Amino acid sequence: MRRRGVVITGLGIVSPLAIGSADFGVSALAGNPGIGPLTLFTDSGLPASCRRVGKVHNFRPEGRVTRSVKKQAGRFGQFAIPLP
Repeated sequence: MRRRGVVITGLGIVSPLAIGSADFGVSALAGNPGIGPLTLFTDSGLPASCRRVGKVHNFRPEGRVTRSVKKQAGRFGQFAIPLP
């Protein structure tokens, strides 16, 4: 079996702690939990145990994705698109 190589061309993180590897490291070392109250939609029908979430703050898809991709990909999918 032929072994295939892997090339890492960059490092990026989109997480509830921060966007970008440098900011993520600072936030993680500071002990920030990244967990907070649900704000993207109403939580009235959810049990209390489901009302704290890890939300990605300050994510702006503009400049990252085209308008057509923004319509097709949900917010979660847009996180995976690399910066230009």
